[in-house]
Amino acid sequence: MSRVTFSYFKPTQILKTIIVLASILLAYFIQETNLAALREDGVSLRQEQTIKTADDISYLSPALTYYNTGSIYVDEIQKYQSITRSPGYGFIYGVFLYTLGQDNALSGLKWFQLLLFGLSIYLFFGISSYFIKNTLLAYTVVALYAALPFSHGFIYYTLTEGITPSLTIIYFYLLLRAHDVKSQKTFLWSAFVLAIIIAVRPFLLLYGIPLIGLMYLDFIKEKKQLVQLLIFSVVISWVFMGAWQIRNYVVLDKFTGLHPIYQKEVPGVFRQVHADVWDFYKGFEHKGDRFHESIVPFWQKAVRGDTAIAQVNKLIASLPSVASDVISSQKLRAAFSSYQKVTFLQQEFLQNEKLIPDWVYKKEQQTSLLFQDLTRDFQRNQPFTYHIKTPLNVFVNLLGHSSLSLYIFQKTYRGTWWMEGLRILSFLLYAGSFLLCLIAVFFWRKLPELALIALPILIAIVYLCYFQRGTEERYLLPFLPIAFAVAAGLKSRLFAQLRANKDSPS
Repeated sequence: MSRVTFSYFKPTQILKTIIVLASILLAYFIQETNLAALREDGVSLRQEQTIKTADDISYLSPALTYYNTGSIYVDEIQKYQSITRSPGYGFIYGVFLYTLGQDNALSGLKWFQLLLFGLSIYLFFGISSYFIKNTLLAYTVVALYAALPFSHGFIYYTLTEGITPSLTIIYFYLLLRAHDVKSQKTFLWSAFVLAIIIAVRPFLLLYGIPLIGLMYLDFIKEKKQLVQLLIFSVVISWVFMGAWQIRNYVVLDKFTGLHPIYQKEVPGVFRQVHADVWDFYKGFEHKGDRFHESIVPFWQKAVRGDTAIAQVNKLIASLPSVASDVISSQKLRAAFSSYQKVTFLQQEFLQNEKLIPDWVYKKEQQTSLLFQDLTRDFQRNQPFTYHIKTPLNVFVNLLGHSSLSLYIFQKTYRGTWWMEGLRILSFLLYAGSFLLCLIAVFFWRKLPELALIALPILIAIVYLCYFQRGTEERYLLPFLPIAFAVAAGLKSRLFAQLRANKDSPS
């Protein structure tokens, strides 16, 4: 791909400024309108400032605890719970706690997220102009992305999705600029932004692939510089997460991994045995919420002492025939009965807020083996469903929506002609961007930059659809801006090639 300068003509600076300011005002108007609709309908907000979710408190609580006590945990249970989330987002919230106080911290956080969005739109012009030679078309792509609500739908949430799309744009702007001018210093700055991203959302370590790939393309003939740059970049990009892992090992005397949601010491539904039950379900169930609608009530009744076989039979009866017809009812009953019993063992530890002893964990491991056996039986008897059908259902669920998650889009104005039109347009651009991004991977020889940037998106989709399953649509949101740019760049290049072939003499 021919390189495109990152400088802009002066007349376009005015247009760029207008688009950036308009995008900030539009995002602010939509978010405030959404909050007003939630208040009017009596939906609870977090301190009347941000949208409350089941997950967001786990990001905020360590910083709140530290602010109030001087430590991110105050007891043994909280010591383990405090590491469930990576520290990046909580640290940012903590900055606002200490600068603005607890009453104003969320207000400061959402304004930070709004202004960070504006900065990302400003830098998005550089990414778009890199891939699209036509300035007007490049600016149209940015304006379209900035105007559609899926680009700023999580700004008033206290979840990592409130900042990861913006951080993605900042990172790839620096990365492409480094590649454009072959600047080792800018490569290192992009590695530093990647370090922040990994500390906020570890799954996005996939962004390291284009970092390494573009450095390789630029310095393959200067091997000593390449090796040095690779070492420095890896060290810089892991500096925050590496420090966090060391800290966790010192405090907990174990390596915790990047997303330690399952910990054998902490009582509750999310334990390793739960992961093995889910591994069985995700052979045939592509929606995580449907799995939890079945298993959480079963767990709650068991932990309260209701271990009647009737509960087991009821849960087995709820399984789809694709599973119940090929797996022995005796094996199913044994596995779920065992899960019921080991769940009840948690009761006293939950009530007394005590850590789970090792003997309970060993009994859970025995139950895990029963569910692992069920999973193997299902894989053996239903290979097409397990390996093809269910992952495809996850893929359709992941891309088959508009990504307009705000309350006003799903409730307040749902069904109006303009809302349905906006949903259709958003779906076409959202799904189309990711699909074209997957195609871009195969243009490695002609468009190596596009292919390198599209590769982590392909890996993310394969991982989410085949391995993780049960995904939420927001999991792809951090990848959206770069998918949007790559898709636009691919279309621009292909159309230009078609015109060139058409105009060339036969």
